[in-house]
Amino acid sequence: MNVSFIEDEPLNTVIVDSSNGQPLYEVTTPWKLFGRTTTIRRLTPGTVSGQGEVIAQVRSAWGSGANITIYGSTMDVKDWLRKGGIFTSSRVLTANDGKTYKWRRSSGKLNLKATGSNVEVAQSHQSKSGWFGTPRKMNIDIAPHGMHFRDIIVISFIILEQERREARRSSNAASLAATSSAAPSSC
Repeated sequence: MNVSFIEDEPLNTVIVDSSNGQPLYEVTTPWKLFGRTTTIRRLTPGTVSGQGEVIAQVRSAWGSGANITIYGSTMDVKDWLRKGGIFTSSRVLTANDGKTYKWRRSSGKLNLKATGSNVEVAQSHQSKSGWFGTPRKMNIDIAPHGMHFRDIIVISFIILEQERREARRSSNAASLAATSSAAPSSC
C-alpha cells in the first residue's frame, strides 16, 4: 500500500491511500509560540475533519523533550523511538506485534526493516516539485507484512520527517549566520 501526504507539511496534512484517494489520517498542529501538540487521527469513510479517532498526540515544549501519547499510553518520544546506537542516526521502535523495527535514512529515503532482517517493511519518498520530472507528493510504501502496524509506521515517520526538517532548518540558519559573520564589513 502506498500512502501520500496531501500537503508537504508532516504536522498539518491529510494522508490518503494513493490508489483511491481515500483519507486515512488527519494530522493537525495548532500554531503556538512555545510548545505544540500534534494530533494524529485515523479516519474512516465518511469521517469529517477533526472527527476521527485520536491514535496519537505528540507534545513538545521549548527546552525539553517531546512526549507521545499513543493508544492511551504516554512516554518520552526518545524512549518510544530509540536511537539505534551511538554512531548511527537509525531509530528503533517496538510495534504492537512485540517485534522491533529499525528506521534508517539512505539516499534521502527512510527505510524500515525488522531488526536483524533485510526485509523492507516500509520506505518513504520525498516530494518533488516536478521541475525536472514528474511531480510527486511525499509518500510511504508499506509492504503487506507491515500493514498490521500501519498506524505505528505513519506516526513514527511523521516524527522522523519533522526532526529531519528541523535539523535542516537549524543547519541552514547556522550556515547563514556563519556566512554573514565572515563577510567583510563595508565602512
